[in-house]
Amino acid sequence: MLRDRFDGVVFGLALAASVVGIVFIWSASSTAGRDGFALRQVIWLAVAVAGYFGVVLFGGWRLRRAAVALFGVAVAALLAVLIFGEVVKGARRWIVVGPLRFQPSEFAKPVFVLLLAHLMALRKPQGVRGLVLPLGATALVAASVAAEPDLGTALVFLPVAGVVLFVCGLPRRWLLVGAALVAVAAPLGFGMLKPYQRQRLLAFLNPHKARLTEGYQILQSEVAVGSGGLWGKGLRCGVHNALNLLPERHTDFIFSVVAEEWGFAGSVLVLCLLFGLVFLGFRCAGVADNRFSAALGAGVATLMAVQTFVNVGMVTRMMPITGLPLPFVTYGGSALVSSWLCAGLLSVARACRREPLMDV
Repeated sequence: MLRDRFDGVVFGLALAASVVGIVFIWSASSTAGRDGFALRQVIWLAVAVAGYFGVVLFGGWRLRRAAVALFGVAVAALLAVLIFGEVVKGARRWIVVGPLRFQPSEFAKPVFVLLLAHLMALRKPQGVRGLVLPLGATALVAASVAAEPDLGTALVFLPVAGVVLFVCGLPRRWLLVGAALVAVAAPLGFGMLKPYQRQRLLAFLNPHKARLTEGYQILQSEVAVGSGGLWGKGLRCGVHNALNLLPERHTDFIFSVVAEEWGFAGSVLVLCLLFGLVFLGFRCAGVADNRFSAALGAGVATLMAVQTFVNVGMVTRMMPITGLPLPFVTYGGSALVSSWLCAGLLSVARACRREPLMDV
């Protein structure tokens, strides 16, 4: 059973990206005397791989039957974090259970993709009846995450839903209407941002004006990325890493460490691993004989592509700081487990892509 569903290509790409992440987490944290981060990431990798095999063993049919219940658990966790969550830097994003902390919004990502795939298998996204449930689920999960507040993660769910709906048959005109509404609403949304969110956006537009506050991280990351050159300065030899000039370098800004120490060549290697998974997801969506597999493949691919694009754009000063992780690479148990669960969904999608009865 496992042999039929196990996908060596997906597993290999995910494992390679995770190992690279651990190497650079060790490099970024050891220079600051925090070697324990890399060891914790290794432990979380073991948990994440176990989660991957759990998803693969479940298979497509069992995942479909569990999709609604899992989404209910995810939404309940998102609501619980607003009440019982630990406040970190003015936001409630973490639930603490004994020595463990987990981020419900990360768990919601693969569950949301699974729910969309289940809904697409039930009905094509055409007409009001075909759009009410997927759009309602998108609004519910995005609003719950935005209330933490975590606007960056909340916005990730929108392109995932849009691409899945389009791949599964949403008329192009409706997609254009949705994009137009988002474009119109974006300027209005600026007035609804929290003060720190506005400061981040303004710092992105003019980081030199806030070079000692919100703009410091952006400018230091830009210099670190550019100083790596073609081949980099060598592992643990990056100036910004060694001299502790770049805050949060083992989490959101891990790609800055990759670029400084492994240069352009190493950066391309990491991106090739991640976009290899993105390619497999979209290819699965293109050749699948059922909407369930197509939606799973497209959803996972879009989720990974958006997070990678935004994270890399953030550290290279092409995007404002949002806090989105780089899949498999960024430090954090919740993000790593979420990425591996997505890899499991992709493996299931590829295993079921030739089964037209999955949409029954």
